[in-house]
Amino acid sequence: MTLAEYSPAYLWAEFAIPADADYLSFDFKWENVGDGDYLTLHFADFQLYTFIGREFSGSEFWNSGPIFLGDIAGMTGQLLFSLNSVGNPNASFTIRNLELHDLTDVPLPGGGWLLLTGLAGIWLIGCRRRNG
Repeated sequence: MTLAEYSPAYLWAEFAIPADADYLSFDFKWENVGDGDYLTLHFADFQLYTFIGREFSGSEFWNSGPIFLGDIAGMTGQLLFSLNSVGNPNASFTIRNLELHDLTDVPLPGGGWLLLTGLAGIWLIGCRRRNG
């Protein structure tokens, strides 16, 4: 879905967040970053995400990253994307791939090796100090 600025612009839907959802994410791309305009995502009365258009660069889609849902998991309410206007009506962005995830969806394949490498490095430093 694409939002183009004509004052503020909105995209919303009644949305049920599953009780086991831990976070959501989406992809977005600014076609025109505007003059200070910004994107917000709300669920009911909770602001979940903000992004200022000027921070966007390139022509590829960016991912929002994980947006923690916390206490709103299991609730039903309005999910609202807003293009908030600043200055002239000149901004537009596209949203796609809205996804809900639970923590079991987040693989950490290198986490164990990273921890072991760090511990081995600390051990080697300790050995050098004792022998040096």
